[in-house]
Amino acid sequence: MAAGLCSLPCVALVLLLLFGADLLFPLLLGNAATIPPQIISLLIALLVANLVGSVSNFVLVFTGFFKPMASLSLLESVAMTIVTGVAVLAQADLAGFLQAYTAIHVASALAYLTLALRGPLAQIPARANA
Repeated sequence: MAAGLCSLPCVALVLLLLFGADLLFPLLLGNAATIPPQIISLLIALLVANLVGSVSNFVLVFTGFFKPMASLSLLESVAMTIVTGVAVLAQADLAGFLQAYTAIHVASALAYLTLALRGPLAQIPARANA
């Protein structure tokens, strides 16, 4: 139920980006910049990954899985720092940086999901039978 409610804003933003980005970004940015379709796809991937990661994090925090979550958060921070450093040294453009950032963000969201599925969510059937 909670995951479904959390997904409503994400679904709304994804739909807005899919069908209204050509109107949204000129309204927000004016003539300052144009957003290429590749970046819109990356923004959608980031939104979905953020939803998965946030719901997984909520499950982990509220069930007391602090230590594994802290370790994973540290690993994610190190990976993001390395990716940012490599992008700066490689003089990547915005799209190149966002691709690398999105890859790390999606990987970390999947890692949090795996941790939640193998941790607190895997214990639900055992608690129901007890």
